[in-house]
Amino acid sequence: MKAVPGRDPQEVVAAHVRRLEALRRAGIVERVAEGLWKVPGDLPEQGRRYDAQRLGGVAVELKSHLPIERQARVIGATWLDQQLIGGGSGLGELGFGSEARQAMQQRADFLAEQGLAERRGQRVILARNLLGTLRNRELAQAAKDIAAETGLEHRPVGRGQRVILARNLLGTLRNRELAQAAKDIAAETGLEHRPVADGQRVAGIYRRSVMLASGRYAMLDDGMEFSLVPWKPVIEQRLGQKIAATVRGSSVSWRIEQTLEI
Repeated sequence: MKAVPGRDPQEVVAAHVRRLEALRRAGIVERVAEGLWKVPGDLPEQGRRYDAQRLGGVAVELKSHLPIERQARVIGATWLDQQLIGGGSGLGELGFGSEARQAMQQRADFLAEQGLAERRGQRVILARNLLGTLRNRELAQAAKDIAAETGLEHRPVGRGQRVILARNLLGTLRNRELAQAAKDIAAETGLEHRPVADGQRVAGIYRRSVMLASGRYAMLDDGMEFSLVPWKPVIEQRLGQKIAATVRGSSVSWRIEQTLEI
């Protein structure tokens, strides 16, 4: 087993053991003895089939972190815009497909207000280069906000122009966004924000998830302080429960805290 940079080797081993136990229950692998497993030659393929069966044979792909109701009236190129351009092909008439079609109509109304679409009866005529225009408007608004916040002047990037980015740009942007989100939550809840240091273990009640441009985060609250930790699907069903997380580099490991009732 290869070492994974930035991760505790014991956590890596524990994750593999949990995976093997799940495959053992499915009859794919066999545990011969403690720490010794018998696996088939086509384990990766059988593992993919097992995962597909657990999802009901449906492949899940995240298209946007923004819910469709928020996409309807946001400045910026969205998944709804792509659906409008494609005529909503592939969307069903019931369930999510129905919700998406309603959101598409709301999006069309918003684009018309912005001068980027025109309604002609039941048809919607979209502006040429709609996605590019929306991206440029979103960038312009973001640049305006950053200029107001920092006092720096925005310099637009021309075609063919060389741009030198700040060192660790993504990390800096992520940290700034997290700091602003933490400030907003602190003002809303009265709790003090406790930043998570690399290698530090934090625990608390999983109160909610927070959607940011840099990704999804879990809010852990211990009654006095709260932390924002990168969200993982493994905690999807743990809302309201006490859980712990350890962040190492770009990875995070989660542990469900056991509580005793007296």
